[in-house]
Amino acid sequence: MAFLKTNLKSLNSSIIFILDKLELFAEQPNQGLLYNLFDLAANSLSSIPICIIGITDRVDVLELFEKRVKSRFSHRHINLVGGYDFEQYVNIVKRMLSIYSVSLTSFRFNFIYLISYLTNYEFLTCEL
Repeated sequence: MAFLKTNLKSLNSSIIFILDKLELFAEQPNQGLLYNLFDLAANSLSSIPICIIGITDRVDVLELFEKRVKSRFSHRHINLVGGYDFEQYVNIVKRMLSIYSVSLTSFRFNFIYLISYLTNYEFLTCEL
């Protein structure tokens, strides 16, 4: 975590953390990792966007968070119905990260940022 905090300003791309079995992280004493990750995302001093994706089977996982973790959590969550295979989940993630479905004329984009995002998106989705 210290490495991330000190080197965050020098990174050139977005950071996405994917925490599978989120309930296991919530069962740790003091929930230190969750607190530090959410704090980093909420109070990032750099212009690098940080996204934390938690995956769990439990619908009550948010109730497991300590008060200080909840205060850092953005409270944005998406409930998915189970029954998908890995390939279907990959397609869902690709669709959620895609901006192609959004009318670009409805937003004011920094053109250089847009090209960078699209390039990184293509690279990310090639790896999946």
